[in-house]
This record gives sequence, structure tokens and C-alpha cells, in this order.
Amino acid sequence: MTILKELTWDNHKKAETTPFMKRLAKKELSPKEYYTFLANQYMMYQALEDAGDAIDLFDDMDSIKRVVAIDADLRELETEHKFDYAKMTNSAVDYIKHIKSISEDREKLIAHCYVRYFGDLSGGQILKRLVPGSAVCYDFDDVGMLKSKLGSMLKDSMADEANLCFEMMTAFLIELEERSKDGSLE
Repeated sequence: MTILKELTWDNHKKAETTPFMKRLAKKELSPKEYYTFLANQYMMYQALEDAGDAIDLFDDMDSIKRVVAIDADLRELETEHKFDYAKMTNSAVDYIKHIKSISEDREKLIAHCYVRYFGDLSGGQILKRLVPGSAVCYDFDDVGMLKSKLGSMLKDSMADEANLCFEMMTAFLIELEERSKDGSLE
């Protein structure tokens, strides 16, 4: 891999250490908080995967896509907890707009794949044990192969867009925490 990880490390740590993620790591999120997180993730991944599909980004690594698995997790939580709606965050809407604005830029989309999917392929394996439900969205057929294929697509020149993705994810996590505190997630 390139030095992309080093070039994005500060923003990675900021996202990873938001209060929302700290509470997730301590198993302190309510099922509704996690459901809202997941519902917003579903919409963001849908935008990313639609854009990637349109330019054949996932041709040889289709199993990396998460929308179907996230949908299964949402259905499980809806059945178990009688949830039927989660508010979209402003930051998720902004992320989706951004993805649409770069939808034909392969390199920028790969930068988002790096941030999003490498997180799921690595840290997601830890998160799986910490969240409500089965968390099949963190199950992958071949983690090593997917990391290798995605890693082979990375370039140091993707750092600016990857850092932007981390910043957008940090804004999303901060907004979720604020909504948790003010009760607007419930």
C-alpha cells in the first residue's frame, strides 16, 4: 500500500475518537441510536455503491458492497425493536450530495472506498461484537482478498479526498452524538 494511511491518519483518529464512537466501543449506544447510525450508513453506502457501479468500480470485488447486508441488519432491528423510521442527518445528506458530485471521478470514489470499506474490513470486525443485532454488515467472504484488491487501487494522490471523507464521517458522528444528547433520535 502507499503512504495514504499516514497521510490520512490524523483525520482517521479524529473520526475514531468522537464521543459517538467511544460510546459505541463501550456498548453504550441504545438500539435506536445504532439503528439511526445504520439507516444513515445505508443511504450513504447506497450513493457510493450506485456511483461505483455506474463506472464498474466493483467489477472484481462485488462482495465488498454493504447495502444488502445493512438492509438485513435494519430489518432485524425493526422486527426486534419495532423501529420503522430513522431521521437522515444533515451530514449524511451532505455526504450523498458530495458523492453524486464526484460520481464520474474514479480516483475520488476509490478514496471514499478506502475510508469506508477498509474501516469495515478492519475495525468493523471489532464493532460487530459491540452493536445490537447480528451485525451481518460487518461479515465479508474474504477480508484478505478484498483488502488486497482495494489496496492495489490506492494512490497517495487520493489523500485529499480521503481526508475529506474522514472529515465528513466525523461530522456525521458528531451530529449523531448531538442528536442523541438532545433526544431527537428517539
